[in-house]
Amino acid sequence: MKRGALLRAVHYHEMAAQFRSLADAEPLASLRRHLHRLASAHDEAASELETSRLSDGNIENSCAATNAHALSEVYLVANLHAHFDRVLDYSRA
Repeated sequence: MKRGALLRAVHYHEMAAQFRSLADAEPLASLRRHLHRLASAHDEAASELETSRLSDGNIENSCAATNAHALSEVYLVANLHAHFDRVLDYSRA
């Protein structure tokens, strides 16, 4: 495995751990489930990078890595929506 792929795999495993930690602290069940899915997607991306034997050495086309990035963006949007919903609920009370 190339050094870049190894570093990226380590980074994805670290992000997965962070998502699991956030999920443990998240009171909203739907967001908690989403965070667990993000953690799984990042672990899958890391595993794919660790076992990848792409002939051209181009790991950027990794499906799992692409999915992990897309899910991260979805998480950010979902988290913002949940945060604003909580703010609105508090302001109405």
